[in-house]
Amino acid sequence: MEASISARVTVAVLSDVHYAAAGEQARGNDYELRSISHPLLRLLARIFRHIIWMRAPLNQGPQLVRFLQTIGPVDYVVANGDFSCDDNHLPTSRRMRPGGRNG
Repeated sequence: MEASISARVTVAVLSDVHYAAAGEQARGNDYELRSISHPLLRLLARIFRHIIWMRAPLNQGPQLVRFLQTIGPVDYVVANGDFSCDDNHLPTSRRMRPGGRNG
């Protein structure tokens, strides 16, 4: 007995959306760099971000919009990674101790 698959299923895959809301964007793309007090370390971090990581980590929303506009109809979406920018370092994936302290 031979099994056959007759239905076609469309799957869209996306990763690391890093969506920043207006309040997060208001902090500015250099929000992490401002906390580095040593000028040389701040410069190295700026170079790292510019060349290796993300130049504008809070401005990734247009890429998500472009993705959603171009994928067309899908049956399933597989999304993983970081959905928000988490620029406020919210412990969304860590267990919290009573009283709101990280555990």
